[in-house]
Amino acid sequence: MFDKSHLGNGNYHDPICVNEIPKLKVGFVEQKDLLDFKVAGKFSAYNDHGVAILKGVSSPLKWRLKVENRKQVQYSYNILIGKFTRKEAAAENGYQLLEKGIGVRIKTYGGKLFHNGKEINDNTEYWLIVDQLPSKTEAQEFAKKMLAGISYSIISEKINEPHAILELFDNEFEKLGESGNTLKIVPDSKESVIYVYEFKGHHFPGKPVRNKLVFEGPVEFRCMDNGRIAIINEMEINEYVEGILAQYAHENYPNELLKSLAVSIRSKTLANLCIDHFNDPFDLCSTSHCLPFSGRIEVSKNVSKAVRETRGVVMKQKNRIISAETSYVCGGLIETVNSNEKHLKNSNSLFPIFDGDNGENLKDYDDLTANENLKKWVTEPPNAYCNSKFILDFDFPGHLRNYFRWKVSYERNELEHFISQYAGRKIGSLFEILPSLRNHSGRIQEVEILASDTNLTITGEREICKSLSEKGLPSTCFYVEPQLDADGFPLSFTFYGAGFGNGAGLCQAGAYNMALKGASYDEILKHYFRNINIKKIYED
Repeated sequence: MFDKSHLGNGNYHDPICVNEIPKLKVGFVEQKDLLDFKVAGKFSAYNDHGVAILKGVSSPLKWRLKVENRKQVQYSYNILIGKFTRKEAAAENGYQLLEKGIGVRIKTYGGKLFHNGKEINDNTEYWLIVDQLPSKTEAQEFAKKMLAGISYSIISEKINEPHAILELFDNEFEKLGESGNTLKIVPDSKESVIYVYEFKGHHFPGKPVRNKLVFEGPVEFRCMDNGRIAIINEMEINEYVEGILAQYAHENYPNELLKSLAVSIRSKTLANLCIDHFNDPFDLCSTSHCLPFSGRIEVSKNVSKAVRETRGVVMKQKNRIISAETSYVCGGLIETVNSNEKHLKNSNSLFPIFDGDNGENLKDYDDLTANENLKKWVTEPPNAYCNSKFILDFDFPGHLRNYFRWKVSYERNELEHFISQYAGRKIGSLFEILPSLRNHSGRIQEVEILASDTNLTITGEREICKSLSEKGLPSTCFYVEPQLDADGFPLSFTFYGAGFGNGAGLCQAGAYNMALKGASYDEILKHYFRNINIKKIYED
């Protein structure tokens, strides 16, 4: 019962037809030259012209897809100055740059979402962009020279689509047919299930590791840029929300927590349609860039009930659906972001919200951008909702219980190995790890690595966590203490930290506690997302 009108000139696949429930396209992307799959039940395979390669076949054996004759995609590079929800605001900022002799243009992404002819959301964004440059290096050099003091990021835009030949083989490696760039597998019955082997899915804490992806509905194999291949699975939005929630949630989650998560997932999904993947042939990816997803999973009655009871419910702010984030454990402070005008200069967190009843507790810790205050915050934590010490429930999951405060130690040579792998070169002997920039919640945005062969500056939460641990640190809200030998040379480093994840939006541990205390799902949402309206935008 939806249709989408795509505004502007962002690259995107064909819009959803009028009066049809939207079929979301979810992309699973990896570096692959071949992959094996199996279909339980009858299916058909179609090439890029819609001609059947196989029709109504069934087999208990695997099929193989091989990629040949790749032709890489070409890009132009743009300098993104800011994202705006009002065209007038984008134009006003653009005029200021034009006065400085810098040519800019406005590109439009997103669009309007309708239900039964009624507009239910408008997520249109106006991106202020410096004109196309032929390489990333030239874009960076131009930005350094002409945009001093102005925040920016470099984004790529496709000039042409990648191309390859996809060859289909049976279990005896006999070639059955080929397709240009796209091969679509369509189950011939609702009972048919598609298994794709040796394709990594996201691993959720407290859940078993999966060695294959499982899909229902049509699956499209498609050649992507840089030697990657995408599996694109089509599904309805309610099926998608159920799938995400089933992977996030555990059987013992309270119902009101499940409902608050369902609304958050639905809101983030609808808020970002036609924006986050303007270069790609799918709406959403399967990583934390959108929402982590690993294909079909068994959905419990409790999860189905939570999705059904909140069907069509979203969070809005100034009449726009918000891109709602979730984290496992915020550690006591909830990250907030400017969800209206998305200027890059305002993309860092605003002042955080205390995850508890009494925000006065924060006065005891003063400014958490200072290392000494952050140390007190970690070692002498407040009575926040997500403080596991005060959650007296035997069913409280371990991945939420164990990360309100945490400690991890590594030998110096271990950290040298992790950082060298991340940097792509040996760093020599590690001397110091120095947090050089924290935001208002104490989370590190930039860290300096001092070593004998090189010094590194690492920015961004994901990059910092990834570089300092084999499997990633739980969060960037930490301080570091080295253990020194008699000569003052570090033998090991210990990280003392708070929280699990980026701490943005809904904190699952805190929301779990609120639900135990009797809070309804809308009360939970209004605690974690301020100045919102909770609305049911469709009935179907």
